[in-house]
Amino acid sequence: MEATDRSVRTICNLGCGMGCGILAHVKDGIIAKIEPGDFPDSKYKHLCARALATIEVTYHPDRLRHPLKRVGERGEGKWQRISWDEALDTIGSRLNDIAARHGPRSLYWQTAGVGLLDMVYARLAGCLWASAVSLIGFGDAAGPCADRVSFGTLWGESYQTAFEEPRLCVVWGNNPAETQPFGMRKLLDARDNGAKIIVLDPRYTPTAALADQYIPIRPGTDTALVLGLIHVI
Repeated sequence: MEATDRSVRTICNLGCGMGCGILAHVKDGIIAKIEPGDFPDSKYKHLCARALATIEVTYHPDRLRHPLKRVGERGEGKWQRISWDEALDTIGSRLNDIAARHGPRSLYWQTAGVGLLDMVYARLAGCLWASAVSLIGFGDAAGPCADRVSFGTLWGESYQTAFEEPRLCVVWGNNPAETQPFGMRKLLDARDNGAKIIVLDPRYTPTAALADQYIPIRPGTDTALVLGLIHVI
């Protein structure tokens, strides 16, 4: 390889949560090739089609590379390029104005469980004395607190990592067959080893099609079902 060529060991940045290993081959500062990264255990060496499309996503001509400010009416699609300094000043001024008029708790941050970035958002919310909820447990979240009390750790254990031979797998409001292919592979491996799969989802998804039992709950009834299960247990 030439002096300007190098290989970078990193991870996939998609939001499925698997964090699959990537070996990115870089030439003259541009990603030229993507392939699965090595692990001590070869079963973790894998990438899905979306991860393999990282190069197309990164260098797509329609990808936003700078801040835009709306200059027309909402919905008109009229935007103007602005500097990063102007974008930060505009957002900061708006946040301060909302906090001054309605109190800092009116600033609500909701993150979707994207790893270390959740900690950054939680830190920002803390600096602003704002409200924050995160799917991975930072902020005003009762669920992760219950996990720690019940299991001694965040989220308990996952079928993707700890349980090699579960007897029952419940997939609730999730569709790993389309959104988390390697998590789905673990589910199917568990089923081949004798586990039963139950899917609860208002939609009949590809994951539901592969389940031993599909429970099509009505939208918005999750809480009622959870309370009923707690009562029975």
